[in-house]
Amino acid sequence: MSFDRAQATRHALAGNDAYATGDFATAISSYEAALQAGADSPDLWFNLGNAFYRAGQTGRAALSYEKALRRDPGDEQARKNLELVRSQSSRSAVGARPPPFLDRVGARIDPEGASMALLACWVLAFVALVMRLRLRRPTARAVSALVAGVLLAGSALFGVATWASSRVRAAGWAIVVSAGDVREAPQPDAKVAFPIDAAVAVRTTAQVGRYVRVELPGGLSGWIEAAAVEPIDP
Repeated sequence: MSFDRAQATRHALAGNDAYATGDFATAISSYEAALQAGADSPDLWFNLGNAFYRAGQTGRAALSYEKALRRDPGDEQARKNLELVRSQSSRSAVGARPPPFLDRVGARIDPEGASMALLACWVLAFVALVMRLRLRRPTARAVSALVAGVLLAGSALFGVATWASSRVRAAGWAIVVSAGDVREAPQPDAKVAFPIDAAVAVRTTAQVGRYVRVELPGGLSGWIEAAAVEPIDP
């Protein structure tokens, strides 16, 4: 998608103006137009989440906050707003459980930043080892070896962080954007397994026709219409 900066800025500012006057429907359409123009900033997704929340669309608000956090895992305001939206889900208690710990940790890590830090640690560790071979003084050689060891340990840590952040983004996490019934089979007349509220995080694992199979962190699973869920990551 090409990025038309001027058009995206114009739509984003129009969205801000509409939000300030309480016209949340116009704010939503303006923010979405900015996204269509190629903008993809965490602030834009955060503002869109606020507009959806004010418009009463809690599922899409949660999805927007999740997307904001994917782009800026350190955005604590987006995280607080997401927790607020989830705390107000009342139709079903099954979605109250958070994703697994490793996925929660991975979601808070910037994969690009972690991979760059991993590369930097490897390069600097290599330089330190080369210097150790060339240095003559025992003290300098010991310091170089210590630095190399610390950098190698750091590279291992950033390697795990890179793996965790990539794992959660490839795990098929999605958000329920409209409340509905999860069924035991991908058929409209199948028995209802359990109801599910908007804003709940689920993993999608398969699709049959217009139904997708979803799994909740607590182990429950079933089938729901694909239009009721949207992926966090493309």
